[in-house]
Amino acid sequence: AAAASLNEQALHLKELVNVFRVREEDTQPA
Repeated sequence: AAAASLNEQALHLKELVNVFRVREEDTQPA
C-alpha cells in the first residue's frame, strides 16, 4: 500500500512538472 501511494505521488509530481514545462514553453516567444 505504501509503495503504491508513493508511485501515485511520483506520477502526480511528474504531471505537475510537465504542466510547468509546457507553461514555460508557451510563455517563451517562438
